[in-house]
Amino acid sequence: MTNSQLIRQRIEINAPGVPVEEVYARIADAVAQDQDNVTAPDISTRYYLKVLKSRAAPIAISISVTDQRLPVLNDLWNRVKRFFHELTVAYVNQMGALQSGFNQGLLEIVETQMSDLLDLQKEVQRLRTRVEQLEQERVETRSKPEDSL
Repeated sequence: MTNSQLIRQRIEINAPGVPVEEVYARIADAVAQDQDNVTAPDISTRYYLKVLKSRAAPIAISISVTDQRLPVLNDLWNRVKRFFHELTVAYVNQMGALQSGFNQGLLEIVETQMSDLLDLQKEVQRLRTRVEQLEQERVETRSKPEDSL
């Protein structure tokens, strides 16, 4: 699948009066400039990793206690309610910190694996080119008449 096909698959433009082909061409140009000659699956992988990184922020919540304005024991009720909210938030934030660390670790593993995969893809492409070159040389040497002395 080419970059252009991948872009058309991921982005749909349904706006009257918009030059759709021009927009697709500009997006393809921007992607090509940003990606330094990588293949379409690689663009997709890099895009999703970028999205994951942007969403991999620390997980935490804050306390939100509203005053109930009770006619009797309002202050006491708000203090008790705040205590229980603080207790809950403390446990949720502990679990969020653990989950955030786990997510970050997974993201690092995926990035490392992707980098290794890209290196392997480049090496395979280099080897394929070399094999084609050697096969071409072999064909050329077979087709040459041998010089007899």
